Amino acid sequence: MSVSLLIAGGAGLSTTLFVLGLLRPSPRAAVLRRLFDPRQAQARPPGESFAERVLLPFVTVLGRTAASYLPGGLQRRLDARLEQAGMRIPIARFTTYWAAIGVLLPLTAFLVSVAVRGEAPPRSLVALVAWVVAGVALPWLWLRRRGARRTFEIDRALSDAMDLIVTNVESGVGLQAAMINVAQKYPAPLGPEFGRTIREISLGRSAQEALDAMARRSGSRELALFARAIAQAERNGLPVARVLRAQADELRERRRQLARERANTFPLRITLLTVVFIFPTLFLLILGPVALGVAEYFRG
Repeated sequence: MSVSLLIAGGAGLSTTLFVLGLLRPSPRAAVLRRLFDPRQAQARPPGESFAERVLLPFVTVLGRTAASYLPGGLQRRLDARLEQAGMRIPIARFTTYWAAIGVLLPLTAFLVSVAVRGEAPPRSLVALVAWVVAGVALPWLWLRRRGARRTFEIDRALSDAMDLIVTNVESGVGLQAAMINVAQKYPAPLGPEFGRTIREISLGRSAQEALDAMARRSGSRELALFARAIAQAERNGLPVARVLRAQADELRERRRQLARERANTFPLRITLLTVVFIFPTLFLLILGPVALGVAEYFRG
């Protein structure tokens, strides 16, 4: 048993060191990269930890290799999900974490159990498949849920932000200055999104393209309507404040309708909970003594 564990650990350590040796860049390549890549012009500060100097580059290389095998459509969907969830990390790094959680951890646990037991029973194989499927599906579901939650928070704060923009525009402030006020006064996730949009506009991107990009990043239908309303107002020469005020009223009305629809589902939910949890307990309390008495009578 101990010999098998030592052999497995030695093999894993040898493979890791071999891969690290292959991925280690040569000094000449490092010099050329620092000469021709401006991002590498500054040396690493001496205070970086071992994880930042060794593990993070290794994870980055593994992530790029894993991400290169993903289909193009899946990469675009993953990039969109990461933007919607507010996770500004490269696809390669998320792919590395995803593969480690979904495949490497269950596989490592399976190999250790095989080394300890000396064989792989059928139940272990079934458990391995189940853990791999769960590990692959759960990060994606978690990412979707986080993105949906962030979109909901943006939609909930957008109506008040539109009122602030309307108030600023009516008082003589420009649209971009009003958006800067929203970015400064509103917390995440709405404020940082407007701040990023303002930075893109200041770098030379048109306001319409920046607003459309913000709507695509957030996945919010209301932000898309907001960008479309501003574009139509500027194209047709209409007052932006009037258009945004009307859209804010429509947004509040849609939120009221959604709240009414959710409230109408509460009686059905309460009925289901009553049938599933309360009725069986009542039946057990009422009919339990009767069933015990009948059983005792027939037993006698």
